[in-house]
Amino acid sequence: MKPFRSLLAQIYAMLAKWRVKAYQKGFFQKHKINIPVVSVGNLTFGGTGKTPVTEFLMRLLIEKGQRPGIACRAYKARRKKVQRINPRYDQAHDVGDEALMMARRFPQSPVYSGLKKWQVAEAISQNERINVLILDDGFQHLALERNLDIVLLDANEKPENYLCFPMGRAREPWSALKRGQLIFLTKCNLASPENLEFHRQRLKGLEVFEFKYIVGGFENFKGQKAPKINFKKALLVSAIAKPKSFQALIQNEFPGLTIESLVFPDHHRFRHQDLVKIRKRMNQGFDCILVTEKDFVKLKDLRSTKELPIWQVQLELQPDFSVESLYAKLHPIFI
Repeated sequence: MKPFRSLLAQIYAMLAKWRVKAYQKGFFQKHKINIPVVSVGNLTFGGTGKTPVTEFLMRLLIEKGQRPGIACRAYKARRKKVQRINPRYDQAHDVGDEALMMARRFPQSPVYSGLKKWQVAEAISQNERINVLILDDGFQHLALERNLDIVLLDANEKPENYLCFPMGRAREPWSALKRGQLIFLTKCNLASPENLEFHRQRLKGLEVFEFKYIVGGFENFKGQKAPKINFKKALLVSAIAKPKSFQALIQNEFPGLTIESLVFPDHHRFRHQDLVKIRKRMNQGFDCILVTEKDFVKLKDLRSTKELPIWQVQLELQPDFSVESLYAKLHPIFI
């Protein structure tokens, strides 16, 4: 089985390289919009922290007086048409959990979703007064021209995971990083010393910005916020690509807290039967339920969750560099 998977991985890598060259040589059409595009993407399948990085960039750009918008793909959403997300009335299963979360986080900035990202980008550039577009999960979306490619790598990713699928978790070979202008190394404080050193050594000579992930606070469905929690036993409920990272974050921040995890598939749409399962586990002596921000958005739309002690864990990025040095790399796209 392993030789067969190795052969498939080689074919996958070859096709990925061919696809890039086909776009570069003009065999496939590339679309260009009239405002700068900053792509936030990754080399592996999911879980590198694109959503908190996108939020970090949005806050930085707004703080600097820019007018950013976000283009997302309507992944696992019922409505596939290009649309602006309404943070008050739209629901996660209609427009996508990440898009809705961003729209609620930045209600004054346009967030659009749709089936094809280049169409989403064209719509937002034509209909909104923005001067920069953040393209969510855009590294492999070669149909849209961009001014800057930011590539995320999870510092806790094991070296063997950079083998192409199905041998590893890579969407493209490591050599694809040459297309990126900036490399963000995320979750550095959650990584093992071995994995962190592997990334630092392999990324030598590239423009790398390192981030730590910390808990910024908690919020429940009533809008009550708390900087810390005083619970003794927590149930972690998540439907994300890397639930172990969520668990490591909580363990790292609250070493005395007893935790157990209830894991659902990535981007899972919560239904009544899921709540039955969550309540059953909750009754096994847990003080609270901790969820990610993306899962909080989906659970909040379900009426029957309101009586559960669910707290959203608000994630914050802690840069290990001068934010001004990062903005110095972004600023030229506006000139």
